[in-house]
Amino acid sequence: MGQPSWREVRRVRVPERPATLWTPALDYIASAKLYRIVVEAKAGPGHPPPLEDQRWTPVSGPPCTADGDSTLSRNGALVIDNCPPGALIGKVGGSTADVKPDKDKVILFSVGRHCVFNVTDAAKTGALYLSINDARETVAGVQGQLEVVIYEAL
Repeated sequence: MGQPSWREVRRVRVPERPATLWTPALDYIASAKLYRIVVEAKAGPGHPPPLEDQRWTPVSGPPCTADGDSTLSRNGALVIDNCPPGALIGKVGGSTADVKPDKDKVILFSVGRHCVFNVTDAAKTGALYLSINDARETVAGVQGQLEVVIYEAL
């Protein structure tokens, strides 16, 4: 099977505004459709290249990329425990108000700088939300934003 062709469907800044937990990214993720999420490198201070990874700053931590920082320690539980603190994460289903997403009702996954995914369980389709993987007590305190590009396979 060859590589899929991709169509950009949305660019979104995460978090969308200060002190928000989940950023709405797409209103609906279709079952069995293939999606790609990318945090593209940007031109650094010495325009043009070299390109630099985008960074944001978790509470009480150094700036990190969308892949997170495994050396960052947290007192509380992370939203996704098998993903580094500071990493970009996604959720299909639920709402922007979810503080403790129910893994039986929504799909939680790590995104990082690049992720390709699909939802195979039609019962778990819904809106796509993006956030930072952090302790629930500090997740809304991220400084800075990442520009995230979402594609769908044609």
